[in-house]
Amino acid sequence: MLKKLFLFSVLILTFIRCSNDLPINAEWEDVAYVYGVLDPRLDTQFVRIGKVFLGEAPPEQMAAVSDSLYYDNIDVDIVEMNEDSVVQNRFRLERIDKPGKLNDNGPFSTEDYHLYYTVEPIRDDHIYRLEIAKPDGGPLVTAITDVPNWASQEGNVFNSPRISINLANANREPVNDNLDYNRPNNGSVYSVMVYIHYSEQDKNNPSQITSKVLSYRTDLTNITTRSVAGSLNASNFYAVINNNVPTDANTLRYLNFVRLEAVVGGSDMRTYVEVNRPSPGIAQEKPLFTNVENGVGLFTSRNTRFATSGGITNPQIQEFRLNERSINYLVMELCDKNFVKAGQDSCYCDGGNVVRIGNTTSNCGLL
Repeated sequence: MLKKLFLFSVLILTFIRCSNDLPINAEWEDVAYVYGVLDPRLDTQFVRIGKVFLGEAPPEQMAAVSDSLYYDNIDVDIVEMNEDSVVQNRFRLERIDKPGKLNDNGPFSTEDYHLYYTVEPIRDDHIYRLEIAKPDGGPLVTAITDVPNWASQEGNVFNSPRISINLANANREPVNDNLDYNRPNNGSVYSVMVYIHYSEQDKNNPSQITSKVLSYRTDLTNITTRSVAGSLNASNFYAVINNNVPTDANTLRYLNFVRLEAVVGGSDMRTYVEVNRPSPGIAQEKPLFTNVENGVGLFTSRNTRFATSGGITNPQIQEFRLNERSINYLVMELCDKNFVKAGQDSCYCDGGNVVRIGNTTSNCGLL
């Protein structure tokens, strides 16, 4: 029995020893990676294209060589098709070399990195196919995306909020407001960009006024066949202001208005986001998701619409105001940020006390 156990152990050790001599890399293969997001609201579209590589040298050495990362000579085209997949247009993307490294602290090439761009307009009622031809005559690298569109939408895409935003109650407690907009065709990821416009005034020089903007994104997850909905979280809204506006006793601030922008990602974007979301368990290995034929990566699209007062045909961007309760919360609960409740009477908070501005005789309804 001991002799058999000894022989078995020798075989295991021999196998482990031999396995260290096995080649772990396959033969070199040219594989293109693609990352591009078309957006009809932008005047220039960019696509990132490079090489996926595997070799015998240490990664930091290979990554420092530009030839390992980028193609010297490829033809990149975008084919525009209608809903019936009939070709309407074809245009070539030009290469631009951007200065510097994408990651200043990383091992990647110190040479300029490459992007491919076009200024051709992108239509939200068309389908787009990316085609990459390599100089070696290998298989064409392709990817297709359809653009989210509100083609049948005539008015404001937002259904709520309508006039003002309510983010606090009479007891000066935060409350959430509703967000709801019409769902476009070909969308899969839905969110809202919130832009908080405010101005700063120097106490010692009142004529010196500076306009500023804060922005953040909130996702909408209640999806129906016609609309997407969610909440404008009050605590998050005030936290963005509190965390990004510095405390300065010599500065008064005025919240001017809030703009809301519907942001919709293309049909493949949700799958890409879900696959690459952090895993809750121990296993962190991710399955590969790509919509690129003969390559890897993601070629997709997005589209955006601001809340408007004039509809899509003649849009005028909606400027939402916080209602009085929300302003009261902002002024008193974020006291050290010196936001002013402005009006016929104007006041701000200092150390929990209401400070009147000018000839104000009331407490501005803050107490």
